[in-house]
Amino acid sequence: MIVVVADPTTTNGATAGVGYVKMSELDVDSDRYDHTSAGPVGLRCRFVICSTQRSGSYLLCRQLINAGIGVPHEYLNPLHVQLLCRRWSLDPRDRAGYVDALYGRRTTPNGVWGTKLQWGQYTTDRDAVEPVLRDATGFIFLYRDDVWAQAVSLHISVVTGVWGFDGTPTSGKASNVQLGDVRHVQFCERIIHQENRHWMSFFSRRRISPIILRYEDLVADQPGAVGHIARVLGL
Repeated sequence: MIVVVADPTTTNGATAGVGYVKMSELDVDSDRYDHTSAGPVGLRCRFVICSTQRSGSYLLCRQLINAGIGVPHEYLNPLHVQLLCRRWSLDPRDRAGYVDALYGRRTTPNGVWGTKLQWGQYTTDRDAVEPVLRDATGFIFLYRDDVWAQAVSLHISVVTGVWGFDGTPTSGKASNVQLGDVRHVQFCERIIHQENRHWMSFFSRRRISPIILRYEDLVADQPGAVGHIARVLGL
């Protein structure tokens, strides 16, 4: 059963009476999405969304959050590590303590915990990431067919520092790249192709059979994609 998180009184990005909340990534760092326990059902699954930048991964996270399927978030992004550790009074250098806090505070009452992970975060912080991967009981691989459009989106975010729909800069602006630099878009395209190949090799080496989801299919039928993930994860 999917437990829908409904709050008809919310007006910040929500549709009153429907329960859908359009939250930004920084919103998900707030205490609104903390949970004190996994509830009476206990732990049911921990999943990892494996993706590349600008593949629609946050759209997927937001839809899963609204459906009550965990609180998937880019928890190993240094920005969110700092914000959550500050709020929870944790030492960000203690990654084991941070992961324990994530499990304790971000597992929904129906026993589901999730995160999203970019390939670069895996390669630069393996000591922190490996325990999460070992604990995972399910994997989702999200990719985008139109890699050129994805590369253009990545280029724009790198240049402007804006990654979310709300227009808030969450990273520094690139000082050596100008908006519209086709060579940089081509570079972004190569990186995306490489990282997609790295993920597929990762799944093969570890004999993981992920849920494979195409961005274009997610956009075309978001409820259907969420329902499929819920069924495969046993929810």
